[in-house]
Amino acid sequence: MPENAPEYSIARNYDPGQEILSAESDPMGAYLTYLADVTSGAVGNMHFTLEDFKTYIAGLRKRR
Repeated sequence: MPENAPEYSIARNYDPGQEILSAESDPMGAYLTYLADVTSGAVGNMHFTLEDFKTYIAGLRKRR
């Protein structure tokens, strides 16, 4: 991520209502959907990585 870029989080900026992702989500599938959303202009590029999605979804699984 560029040094001056604002910090984004999946929970706060991409899926604030937990309507996109769930504990059952596949991290790779979620990441590819995010990239498609960025490419189509549906969302801005928040520079999330596959690891970000793995961590976020693992957190959802722990809260079950």
